Amino acid sequence: MFLKVIPILIIIAYMVVCLVVGYVVFRSKTKMKSGDYFIGDRTSGAFVGPMSYISTVFSALVFMGAVGIYFALGIGFNIFLISEMFLLAVFVPTVGYLFWRLAHQHQYVTPADLMTHRYGNGRVVRIIVGLNTVGFMIFFMATQIVGISYIMETITGGLMSYGASVILISVVLSVYIVLGGFRAIEYTDTFQVIILMTCVVGTFLYLSTSIEWSAAFVQAQQIRPALFKAPGPIPIYTTKLYMSQLFVIGLGFALMPQLWVRIYAVKNEKGLQNIVTYFIGSTIILFVVSFFLAVAAAPIIGKLFAEGEKIIPAKIVMKLMFSNMPSWLAATLLTGAIAATMSTVDSAVLALSSILTVDLYRKPFNPEMDPSREATIGRVISVLLIAVMAVLAFYPPKLLFNSLIDMAYPGLVTLAPAAILGMFWKKAGTAAAIASIVSGSILAVYLIFHKNPMGLYSGFWTLLLSLMVFGLVTILVPAKEEDFFRDVERVSVQE
Repeated sequence: MFLKVIPILIIIAYMVVCLVVGYVVFRSKTKMKSGDYFIGDRTSGAFVGPMSYISTVFSALVFMGAVGIYFALGIGFNIFLISEMFLLAVFVPTVGYLFWRLAHQHQYVTPADLMTHRYGNGRVVRIIVGLNTVGFMIFFMATQIVGISYIMETITGGLMSYGASVILISVVLSVYIVLGGFRAIEYTDTFQVIILMTCVVGTFLYLSTSIEWSAAFVQAQQIRPALFKAPGPIPIYTTKLYMSQLFVIGLGFALMPQLWVRIYAVKNEKGLQNIVTYFIGSTIILFVVSFFLAVAAAPIIGKLFAEGEKIIPAKIVMKLMFSNMPSWLAATLLTGAIAATMSTVDSAVLALSSILTVDLYRKPFNPEMDPSREATIGRVISVLLIAVMAVLAFYPPKLLFNSLIDMAYPGLVTLAPAAILGMFWKKAGTAAAIASIVSGSILAVYLIFHKNPMGLYSGFWTLLLSLMVFGLVTILVPAKEEDFFRDVERVSVQE
């Protein structure tokens, strides 16, 4: 009986740590202002900042998604990882570095702060960028709560129901985000990613004591030969889809608001360098392990197919672990997925809270608001966001990963022409930025229901349209050189 209670005790202990961190930060800041609450006043350290970045990226996808997706799609799924790692390695030292320098020079808090500065400090650009990021991120965030709740229900043997898990997670998130803001989140993120890596590596090492990997690969080749091919068992990754996702996925990833502001937040250049190094290293470890687990799961899934059982990809890894480990150990190691997913949710909640508070209320309509009051409003909005996600979590999508691939990335990538190309094309003006984001966003919404036209990734079409509109409007309505580029030149001189 005691062994069955261990996972529950670990979950409780983990959540208590999160609450304590939030309380300690709250006590250390007697009157927290908006810049501190939303982005920690851009003082994240060279270790904590990058660790928080990594923790923000990895969620239920690692345990509940990647193994199942490898098994369903084969090695073609690696395009997702290659695109993210390649774009991050290029983006952060170049455009990301420019974003970082300008953020520290002009005290940016949100992505729209940069975009508005670039395009003449107009209200419309700020609101459009804010609506885009909130609209395309909210459903993805809700699916993360779904992931945590599935795991908690499983590892507690049903003692904690799915609904009770949703409520508990929502309450804990609300409390420590409200108390500690960005600083509490980056400290808990660091703690969470350490838990995740320990659990992933621990799972692999334990399974390796009973699995002969060379034999497992031979058996997987016999049972699921398409696992090692692209297109894989479910032939989604055709050459056209593969190539059209190559750069688009990485761009959408880099422009996720919670990751964008983490570039703002690091204190020095060492932190930026470590974001790239830590992210690539941890990604390789996590997804190599995930592929090995997909290979190990082949006999189990083959048996389930033969028995006619309905297979839910997100639950494959849990079946594997509970089939090869003592249930208490499998449940304990799965707490790493809970930690990872909570770190994704809390970061996204705070990023969207800052956007709703700063971009859609304070700066457009109440620019004289006191920073302390702004932080208070941000806290209220954080709680409301979590409440909305909790409601959405009771109506979860079939596959957690779909909300990221099919909704978030195609929508966010529409910001790329204005956000990246606009940093260097001086003739691009407000009209080009607005037209490209609006047209691309409308298409992204349409393609949620009509995805991958002509076998090409939906995000390819939204990016292509945004690029074409951005270029065409810039040619037809060229802008005068603005003060922004003089700021960029000053940044270059300081380098």
